[in-house]
Amino acid sequence: MVTCRQQIQSNPVAPISIAIAVVAPSYTTWRAETAELQRHIRQAVIEVVAMLHWLVACR
Repeated sequence: MVTCRQQIQSNPVAPISIAIAVVAPSYTTWRAETAELQRHIRQAVIEVVAMLHWLVACR
């Protein structure tokens, strides 16, 4: 019977692959949510600048 230690020693890439498989979806989700937040902030800034332009133009 092969132990876990023997399996890891015979294939050291396997634990790294498992770790990447577990972490990658979390990172992808975080990155997508961060990008969405940045888009919302960018749109809000554009609207504020447009309103300021409108206020200055109405003087």
